Amino acid sequence: YTVTVTDINGCTTSATVTVSNDVGPVLNNNTGLTYCTIQAAINDPLTLNFHTIIVSAGTYAEHVIVNKKLDIRGPNYGISGTGSRVPEALIVPESNTFLPGDPWTEVVYINSDNVSFDGFKISGDNPLLSGYAYAGMDLDKGQCVYSEGNNVQFRNNIVEKAITMGFFAGGAQVAPHYADLVVSNNKFENIHDINQLGYGFAMYIQATTGLISNNTVENSRTGIQV
Repeated sequence: YTVTVTDINGCTTSATVTVSNDVGPVLNNNTGLTYCTIQAAINDPLTLNFHTIIVSAGTYAEHVIVNKKLDIRGPNYGISGTGSRVPEALIVPESNTFLPGDPWTEVVYINSDNVSFDGFKISGDNPLLSGYAYAGMDLDKGQCVYSEGNNVQFRNNIVEKAITMGFFAGGAQVAPHYADLVVSNNKFENIHDINQLGYGFAMYIQATTGLISNNTVENSRTGIQV
């Protein structure tokens, strides 16, 4: 691009600048390409199944939809939700238009088999938006994570501030059924019920088999329902 600047004395000068995407905080570790959002990294046609996406610390206001077989790693990859953690990659709602009418739209939607999601903080509250006041929270979405798939690994995350579910594995009574889910070493906090309808589950595992282990639940209505 050519940028031209004119000062108050009428003097003009021009310079050529190059805009590059090589400094984005989200890296595809297989291609070496970087992106400004997690979703852009997922959507890129050059991002293929079984690639690894590495996300730097920062705040990501976006609806993350994982529809490829990916290993997605935050800065706290491998560190328990209750461990000594480095600055977070915080994923928050992109809009405050959902509540109270729609408490079900999630912050992160895992919609593929063979997904690993490890080392993030996921919140129903975007601190830059004025949301729905409930149970001492300022919420913009009611559900943090919704998962549909086999061999989904959800580890070492902090999940906070929701009014339906923190993590919802959404198989159905007849079909579909899912298998080999792992939800491990996560911390769930401030998962409450909206209008006393019986929700407020830190983890809700439906028609899905797998391993649920070493998770911590604080200040929430219900820890887990299977």
